[in-house]
Amino acid sequence: GSWGAGAALRRVLLLMLVAGGHCLFGLDTLGGTFRYGHVHWQRVGSGGNTVAITVETAFRRNVGTTYFQGTAPDGFAQVGDTVTLTGRQTPKLYLGDSAIVDVLRMKVNSYSVAEDWIMGEVHVEHTYETPSNKGVPWQVQYTGCCRLSSLQNSKDQEWMLNALVDLSRASSSPRVQMLPIVHMPFQDNTMFVIPATSAANEEVIHWSIAKPFDVGDAASFDPSRGSFISVSLQPVIQNSSWGFSNPCIVDPSLPECSTTWSEYRAGPSYFGRLLRTDRLDKSMTLEGWVLSTTVEGGVVVSTGKDDSPSAPSECIGLTGGERGMCEASTLMVAVNATHVTVGHELWTGTQWRLQQQGFAVCSNTDLCADLSNQIKYDAAQSDPRTTTNKWVHVAVVRRTKADISNKMQSTYAVYVNGYPLEMDMFPGCSSTADCRGRLSDGETYAAGESEPLDGPRKPNSFTAGYTSQARDGQCFTDGNAASHCTDLFATRVALTFGSFRGATSAARSHFAGRLDEWRFWNGVRSRTDILEAMQRPLTPRLEDSYGDPTTATAADASVLMALYSFDGMAGSTVVPIYPKVDSRMPPADRFKPMVYKGYAVGVQTVETDDSGVVFYGKLDTVSVNNRGRVAVLQKPTVPGLYQVTVLLALPENSSQTSVDFIVNVTDPSGDNREMPMLEIMGKGGAGGVLPTFPVKNQAFQGFEFGLQLKGWDMQETAVGCTGSLEHCKAGFRTSLGFTLGPMPHAARFSTVRDTNPGYMDMSWTPCGGDLGITTMCFDAVDSHSNVTTGATLPSKVSEQRCLSVEVLEDPAPTLELLPFGNLTVTMGNETNVTAVAMDANCNDMVKIDVSYSLLVPIRDSTRRLGG
Repeated sequence: GSWGAGAALRRVLLLMLVAGGHCLFGLDTLGGTFRYGHVHWQRVGSGGNTVAITVETAFRRNVGTTYFQGTAPDGFAQVGDTVTLTGRQTPKLYLGDSAIVDVLRMKVNSYSVAEDWIMGEVHVEHTYETPSNKGVPWQVQYTGCCRLSSLQNSKDQEWMLNALVDLSRASSSPRVQMLPIVHMPFQDNTMFVIPATSAANEEVIHWSIAKPFDVGDAASFDPSRGSFISVSLQPVIQNSSWGFSNPCIVDPSLPECSTTWSEYRAGPSYFGRLLRTDRLDKSMTLEGWVLSTTVEGGVVVSTGKDDSPSAPSECIGLTGGERGMCEASTLMVAVNATHVTVGHELWTGTQWRLQQQGFAVCSNTDLCADLSNQIKYDAAQSDPRTTTNKWVHVAVVRRTKADISNKMQSTYAVYVNGYPLEMDMFPGCSSTADCRGRLSDGETYAAGESEPLDGPRKPNSFTAGYTSQARDGQCFTDGNAASHCTDLFATRVALTFGSFRGATSAARSHFAGRLDEWRFWNGVRSRTDILEAMQRPLTPRLEDSYGDPTTATAADASVLMALYSFDGMAGSTVVPIYPKVDSRMPPADRFKPMVYKGYAVGVQTVETDDSGVVFYGKLDTVSVNNRGRVAVLQKPTVPGLYQVTVLLALPENSSQTSVDFIVNVTDPSGDNREMPMLEIMGKGGAGGVLPTFPVKNQAFQGFEFGLQLKGWDMQETAVGCTGSLEHCKAGFRTSLGFTLGPMPHAARFSTVRDTNPGYMDMSWTPCGGDLGITTMCFDAVDSHSNVTTGATLPSKVSEQRCLSVEVLEDPAPTLELLPFGNLTVTMGNETNVTAVAMDANCNDMVKIDVSYSLLVPIRDSTRRLGG
């Protein structure tokens, strides 16, 4: 408990989750237990590359799983217990150099029954090979799932906290010491302080409210600039089966091509093979965020002609079906105000035809209501029931229907904001395009997979025997039912964002709007997969399904092949983030990050959404100054729990880290309408109220430092009591208790005495290990009960108060002789000299000893004074 008689010291415990098939009984299917997180580090020793990393975190305490059981009377964890962190996704610590800690055990050093949390620390010591990662800081990441379902923003979602380690610039990071939940009144212009220092007591001077996950940027497209991004997919010939792109696409007779099918799928070349629909590639999923700034929208992603400076010269002058090698669009996704249209091009034998299928946005009534939500989307920016001027998530699943004896056909399923759409006629469909998988117009199909569309390869075209010149989509194979297409179809095309460069003459304008976080998967992503990950940026190496596609050969498995986050990496918005490298690949043949780098024309890097639509939202109207004072200038729309992330760094913006906590904007309604108040005073209440952070209070090694907590509440009667004031007070009992954050190990606390106000005393004698700055945070918790019935009201909590104490070594006393300077004496005459000894902190008894071995006689007139 955090209040009441017998209250013990509550300290913070860090929980970390065990990977593997451990029992998670008692955990919610949706939502989670995470409340707070902060990662800080300090170099071990005076040199070298070893760092001590501390993960400080807090979780819900009352969780019905054995992982959170402890020695408290109620069966849950208390101070001193060790728990294993768990959740819907196992909490893990990534150290930035491929090292991972996937079993995190936290020792509890604080807890609160009233606020339902436990807090603690996980300690990891790690040695890096170099001070930095080739001039870039090592990135430590603490991640897991999930956040609370009761949050007003970012609910049920994953967390990811970063700390940057560059030992050539700093020997430690900032450290935050605070309670996991900060309480504030439901009013404008409120503020609180985040206490932070470094191990070297450096001042934290860089503060900012983080976009959730610090999500980076988006790519902006403008038709007036002819904006597009072209990503060349052509293979690179190397004398290896593991190169930039596999040469077996062009010449399967090479000796190194005699590998098994699963081996053949490894490497980045498979991304290109996936897009060109090699016949055994069962399915693929692409998904990303779209903001259309016009009703017309446009094509957001497609494959087709490579317009980059590196476009192959062999594509010049091709006509008819031969254009399929360099221009055929094997995939097209367009978005306008009311529809998402998907499809591909097909060579009919006489012409190129755009096969497409339209999906109506409002074919799903739940999606239509979502787009009309004036809290989620600004009603002034666009019409309801449309996608215009709204960030929407678009996911397309394509399944390939093909084998050695059957037609090549494709089906599509489309999701917007996770809602499945029904098929419809695309407005303005031209007579040269097959807009429906069958001829009957005006019919709406059931939600889900579309009718089959012929292509993108030619129907009934699977022919045994390799023909290197096949470019029109006919699939030539080596006759093995487990083989791939060995032709040149779509081997010189590009992946294009923001435009259409196909072989047909169908008009396609440039896209107007923004794109962010586009992902390409080998295999089907289910609706659950899409919903779970669409609002969080992906880090490929952190994903369960990523990397070597040899692990996913079935249609129902998905592997991340490429990710375009448009975050201005290395000065370019179009360098993809790749999944891990297959460890079986020889080091000399492993692909480089520049493979499939994009070529951009007229594309600008802009800030992405921070409203909570695309990525987890931040608490609006929050700011932080350069002293760590967080101000909420305007109260949020509704009271409740809000997640806030703050970035902080040392001078020159070094050692950046983050702290992730919850702000509880207190609901002023209900029967308990008053937040309690808290004061921190000197020992026994002497000396009045002590100054709080950032002002430092002094203590000395070996001497007691005492303080008194005082909590009181203005609500003395029950709401609606109709009797006299004395009668209402008599039937209404109010008492106060306290929540303690992480405390020094030697600190001792009394039980809470009195009721309203309530008091608690602390006594602490710092030791040598306490030298430096210690920050202690507290809050007061009220309890209201009916004296007759025993019924209690929900508790409210005061604003956080943090005390910063600088522990110094006990200074030696000083000695002064008066008068000052040289002393002249006369033989035979007595001369008086006054010796004054003082102790600076007034903690010691001072004694003056006189040596009698001097050459001149001294009459003993020494006095000993206390203090």
